[in-house]
Amino acid sequence: MVIAPSSQYFTLAHQIIVASILFVTMMVEISLGYFTVFHGATPKLLVAMVFLMAVFNEEDIHLVNLVVIGLIFDCLQGAPFGYTSSVLVIVNIISIIGKRRFNSELMSYLWLDFAMVMAVVMIYCWMCITVYYQSVPAAKPLIFQYSSSVLLFPVIIFLFQGILYLVEIVSRLR
Repeated sequence: MVIAPSSQYFTLAHQIIVASILFVTMMVEISLGYFTVFHGATPKLLVAMVFLMAVFNEEDIHLVNLVVIGLIFDCLQGAPFGYTSSVLVIVNIISIIGKRRFNSELMSYLWLDFAMVMAVVMIYCWMCITVYYQSVPAAKPLIFQYSSSVLLFPVIIFLFQGILYLVEIVSRLR
């Protein structure tokens, strides 16, 4: 299955849609923490959504969207201020740099690329936690978070394609 980009949105409207999708994804990720299966290590749905948006949208995500969503997430989760914003910016930069490589590939290659990006994110998270708390964190929650994020990636692709389809239908109604 090959996924191809299709978006011709106006800048302001597109960025508002991106911000609202990221906000809803953030709330879903936070709410997963209440399930006993994910307690303490929820999958990084926000990172997956930023990766997909950066790869498949012709228009880049504004830095303001990423920073604001990251700061809201940090305030709601009690994480160090700016931690999630820096993760989202790193994922966005990697995805924009590799946009030509990621675009129009088979989904299995995209999944592998996401797994590599998530490995970079998890190493960065591990380093940030180590520096902030000045102790080495346990590896099990990070490994669980990595594996659950990578395993849920096809579901996130399916949801992302549905969102793009709905946005396209709504834009045609005007």
